[in-house]
Amino acid sequence: MQFTSKDLAEKYNRLAYWYDIVEGIPDTLGVRKLRRRLLEKASGEILEVAAGTGKNLPFYAARSGLIAVYVSDGMLDRARKRAGALSLRVLFSIMDAQALAFSDGSFDTVFSSLTVCTFPNPIRALQEMGRVCRPSGRVLLLEHGRSDCGWLGRWLTAGQKGMPSSSGATGTENRWSLSERPA
Repeated sequence: MQFTSKDLAEKYNRLAYWYDIVEGIPDTLGVRKLRRRLLEKASGEILEVAAGTGKNLPFYAARSGLIAVYVSDGMLDRARKRAGALSLRVLFSIMDAQALAFSDGSFDTVFSSLTVCTFPNPIRALQEMGRVCRPSGRVLLLEHGRSDCGWLGRWLTAGQKGMPSSSGATGTENRWSLSERPA
C-alpha cells in the first residue's frame, strides 16, 4: 500500500490532540534527553523538518532564526501554542519534507527527530534536508530502529500498523542503512 503526504497530513491531523500523550512513553525512556543533547549542536539559521507538536522547542532556548515545518496543520497548531508558552519566536509553515520550499544552502542547521519512518519517500526527504543545508552546516537527525528488546520491539511493530513504508514494508523487515541499500 502506497501512501502520500496528504495521507500523512490527515493521519497526524487526527492524532494531533493525543500525540504528546502517546509519545510520553519514549520521552520517559530517554528520548527527551537525547533531543536536548542533540539540539545543543544546533546553531545559526535553523530549520526543523517535521516539527510535529513542537516537542523540541524547549531545547532551542531563545535562538532567533528558527523555522519549523510540517505537513499537518493540526500538529503545527499545537506547536504554535507551545512556542507561545515558551515565548519563542518561531516561523511555522505547512510544508512537505520531500519538497522543501527553500533555496539551496539556506540553513546552518537542519534538524529532524523520529520522522524518517513517516515520510512516504524517506530518501527524497533526506535529500531535501541536505539540499537546504549550507555546505558548512549540519543535518542533525535523531532516529530509531526496531528494538531487539522483546516487548519494545512488539510495541514498535504494533505502532506501525496502518502506516506502511513507501515500499510496503512494515519497518520490521530489511533493517539496513541507506549506505547498504541494495542496487
